[in-house]
Amino acid sequence: MNNPAPPEISVIVAAYNAAQTLERCVKSIQEQSLSGFEIIISDDKSQDGTLELAEKLAQQDRRIKIIAKAENSGPAGARNAALDIARGEWIAVVDSDDSIAPDRFEKMRRVADKTGADIIFDNLVFHPAGGSEGYPYLPDTLTIFGPLRFETYAASSTISNPLPNLGFLKPVCRRSLIEQNKIRYDETLRIGEDSLIVFELFAAGAKAWLMPETFYHYYKNKNSISAVFDSEKICNMADALDLFVKNKGEKLDAGARTAVESLEKDLRLRLKARETFGDMGFENIRKSCALALKDKESRLYLYRELRHQIKKMIKK
Repeated sequence: MNNPAPPEISVIVAAYNAAQTLERCVKSIQEQSLSGFEIIISDDKSQDGTLELAEKLAQQDRRIKIIAKAENSGPAGARNAALDIARGEWIAVVDSDDSIAPDRFEKMRRVADKTGADIIFDNLVFHPAGGSEGYPYLPDTLTIFGPLRFETYAASSTISNPLPNLGFLKPVCRRSLIEQNKIRYDETLRIGEDSLIVFELFAAGAKAWLMPETFYHYYKNKNSISAVFDSEKICNMADALDLFVKNKGEKLDAGARTAVESLEKDLRLRLKARETFGDMGFENIRKSCALALKDKESRLYLYRELRHQIKKMIKK
C-alpha cells in the first residue's frame, strides 16, 4: 500500500494542562478553508484531562495525531517531539490556549506562493486577560509590513525599540529549511524559544514576509510561562543569544549581528535591574531610584522594573 501524500501544513499544538481551551483551539484549526493539513497535539505530561481530551478529539478526526510525553519538558520539548514526526511542507505552531481564523492558512500559503518567502508572519488579535475585547497587536500605521528583515525582527524585542515585540507572532515556516539545517527548539528555554528558532531560520538564509491581516487570536493568560519573566529565564535567554552569535554570527550581515548583540545586552540590563531591586524594601527602592538618576544606560530598565514591582505589590 502506498503512503498517503504528505499534508501541506503540519500544525503543532503543544499542550500542558490545557483542558479548558484545547477543544476551542483544535476546532479553529479543523475549520480551515485549506484542507491539506495534519494536527499534532503534543501533550507535555499534563496533570489535568488534556491528554484524554486530545485522544477523544483524535478519535473523531483522523488528521489528529497525539504525542504523550513521558516527562514534562516545556513548550520547546513538546514542539520538538512534534517536529520529529511532522510531514507537512509547512510548519505552523498554534498555542493550545489560542485560536485562528478559518482562512488563515489559505491566505498565508497564497502569500508564500506569491513572494517565495520561507517564513510568513501574520498580525494577531490580542485578547487581554480578564475577557476584555481584543484588538490588533500591530497597528496598521506601521511601515514594516511586507518583506521583514532579521534586524527589524530582533530589535523589536528590546525595551528601547518603539515597535511591538514581533516575537509574539506565530509564523508559518517552510519545513525543508528546518530539516536541512537541523533546526530545533532550545529546550533549555522557557521563554523566547519561538524567537530563537526564527533567528536560526534567518541565519540559514530564510526570507520572511509580514502580513497586516489579523488571523491569529492570542489570549493573554496571567499564568502562562511567557507571563512569568523571572531572572533565571532572562539569564537563560541571554546566554542562548550569546551562543547563537558565537555559532552563527558569521552567517549574519552586520545589521543582523548588531541587532542580536543589542538584544542580548538588553536582557542583561533587564537582569541587572531585576537584581538591583531585590526584595523591594523601601531602602532598595530609594537606592534604585538614585541609581537610575545617575546611570543613564540602566535608567529605562530600572524604571520599568520599578513599575513592575509596584504592580506586584498592589495586586497582593
